[in-house]
Amino acid sequence: MNKNIELLASYWTISGGAQPHTDKEYSPFDFKDRVEAAANAGFKGFGIWHADLDRILEQRTLLEMKQILDDNGIQHLELEFLTDWFLKGERKEI
Repeated sequence: MNKNIELLASYWTISGGAQPHTDKEYSPFDFKDRVEAAANAGFKGFGIWHADLDRILEQRTLLEMKQILDDNGIQHLELEFLTDWFLKGERKEI
């Protein structure tokens, strides 16, 4: 068994009652509480959805968020989601 594997709690894993593709894409639970729960479960990474980040920044700064992540040993951060980053020029019609 490899004990060096570091798992990331994706946003939808740790967000609680967030509802994808609605006006409730942000988590109803506090950022610090979610980070602590992920760390206590053994995760070394944490996912944040773009709408959740906007919501968190209404109450906390990026520096405060980083401190919470650091205090809980979270080493990897995933911002969900970036789209069309691979395109050159305008988006193609489907």
